[in-house]
Amino acid sequence: RQQVYGLTSSNKITDWWQSNLCYGFVKSYLYNNIVGDETKNNTYQNSLSWQHDFSITPDHMASVFFEGYKERIGSAKQFHQYKRNTNSFGAIYQGHIANRHHLQASIRNDRYSDYGSRTTGSLAYDFDVTNQLTIGLAGSTGFRMPSFTELYGDHPEWSFQGNPNLKPEKSRNIEAHIRFENVATSANLRIFQTKYRNLIVNFYDPATYLSSTENTDKATIRGLSLNAAHDFG
Repeated sequence: RQQVYGLTSSNKITDWWQSNLCYGFVKSYLYNNIVGDETKNNTYQNSLSWQHDFSITPDHMASVFFEGYKERIGSAKQFHQYKRNTNSFGAIYQGHIANRHHLQASIRNDRYSDYGSRTTGSLAYDFDVTNQLTIGLAGSTGFRMPSFTELYGDHPEWSFQGNPNLKPEKSRNIEAHIRFENVATSANLRIFQTKYRNLIVNFYDPATYLSSTENTDKATIRGLSLNAAHDFG
């Protein structure tokens, strides 16, 4: 059973300053009624985010934000660690230059109570070759902490056992795209490559019928996506 609640306040402070304040609460309840192994598990997450968007000029916008998360576990049997706090700060810039050049840059710092801090960022550039054709290039870095279930989950009825030795997942992504759009037709081709360190994956052992999580030291994902649409009237 899962319960999700949210409350958002959007406020236009001035003509050039927009503020968005959000609070969220999530409660998840899991009950295992197998005789001899009855367990109950409650997880709670409180989140608070506050973002400010500043329209410096009609073509340039800067944003700053704060995000805070409190995660709690309500079962001593299922998990060895019962809480995690995460505080994040970041900034985003979006700009349009001479109506043909489009730039976006962002930086973010996450501080975890059980790990420390990690900084990630992204940079993207688009160029309008014509009024209908756009090309672009983007790069970013990523970071993901393993969840409490991946670390400490113990669910006998699912034959799942968490791995408390999991390391955080890190990634670097680069992608290029070309986009065409007119009144009736649009098409977008995107090519990407993501390289991972300590990729978090699930594995299954057919000999013991047990599943768990582990880190893959290095992994690379390459791909492309094509989207197209046409209006026949």
